[in-house]
Amino acid sequence: MHAPQTPGWARAVLAIAGLAMLGFGVLLALDPINWLARAGVTVGADAVTRIEVGAFYGGIEIGIGLLLLLATSQRQYNRAGLWLLLGTHGGIGLTRAALMLASVTHTPFLIMAGAYELLFAALALAALVPARPANRIAAS
Repeated sequence: MHAPQTPGWARAVLAIAGLAMLGFGVLLALDPINWLARAGVTVGADAVTRIEVGAFYGGIEIGIGLLLLLATSQRQYNRAGLWLLLGTHGGIGLTRAALMLASVTHTPFLIMAGAYELLFAALALAALVPARPANRIAAS
């Protein structure tokens, strides 16, 4: 049994999300304190903090971005990439939304980041749900 085909637009979703993750990952790896400050997040500026934040957040985003881009390279990888996108962006977006609601805290950055994450998770989910043939819909 082979996996259902993904819609043609799914590769574009994977590529856009992959490039965004890769780009943000590189920025965070190179200058984590400055880029977090731009988002309203304040952390210490000592060397250990720079290394830990840059390596962890930058490294995770670089890794996910590269995997999403790899998933665009061959059709058989598309579904795995969509699952990765759904899991990462859905998990981050839902957690961000829950924490924002629980703390009644929201900033333009938090809202935009959450919207981006949930949008791409929804697009991944939409691409993963197999399309129903028209004749099956009419017969139901």
